[in-house]
Amino acid sequence: MQNIDRQKGLIEQNTKQFVKKQPANNVLLTGARGIGKSSLIKACLNAYSKDGLRLIEVDKDDLRDLGEAISSI
Repeated sequence: MQNIDRQKGLIEQNTKQFVKKQPANNVLLTGARGIGKSSLIKACLNAYSKDGLRLIEVDKDDLRDLGEAISSI
């Protein structure tokens, strides 16, 4: 995969900034099944869970309610 190391580094840096409450961007991972999107997210979770990073998984059918769920936090 071309540029994968650069992209992984950008996601890791962004996640590091996020847990430190520094400016960070939203991230949207796209690509074919089996290329490692979930593995990358789980690796970031493992690396930064001690800093407070948490993962919330939302089923595709429940996305319509995501805004309401977030506003109640």
